[in-house]
Amino acid sequence: MLEPGAESVLNENCGRSLVGTNFVRKDDKPYCKLCPTDKEQAKQKKLGRVYHPEHFVCTKCDKPFNGTQYFEDEGKPYCELHYKEVTGALCQFCRKAVKGKMISALGSKWCEAHFMCMGCFAPLNDFERSKFMDFDTKPFCRRCYDKLPSDTKRNTKKYAESEKKYLPTPA
Repeated sequence: MLEPGAESVLNENCGRSLVGTNFVRKDDKPYCKLCPTDKEQAKQKKLGRVYHPEHFVCTKCDKPFNGTQYFEDEGKPYCELHYKEVTGALCQFCRKAVKGKMISALGSKWCEAHFMCMGCFAPLNDFERSKFMDFDTKPFCRRCYDKLPSDTKRNTKKYAESEKKYLPTPA
């Protein structure tokens, strides 16, 4: 059973919610049973807060960092995958966190290895990257783009224009 006001009880050390957990109070401050009740006993100070090592976890997946690299967005810690998910750095092709150099094109992010012609799957090197063609927000080399039926290209262009005109743009 939760104590009155427990719907907003936060751990004094790490700021994590204690709702639904067994916690203790020391000097009228809430702590989980695993956390030290004295900030001097806590082992990590990250992002301006003191964390018990087991509680310094990714905001999205709750996996502990255990000394590994973490990323911060709006004061919250994330693993690399979820940081890139939250900040919009997922590859348009593989739908995973961008690996290596990130390419920004066609309103999306791409792993460098995945920025390729969607017709023949040939990589678009630096020279070709500056000359790729946009078909339905996907990159095509000139050769594959030219093979597309002209009415298909025309209809896709008209559809994209009507989308811009009638659909609200994301803020």
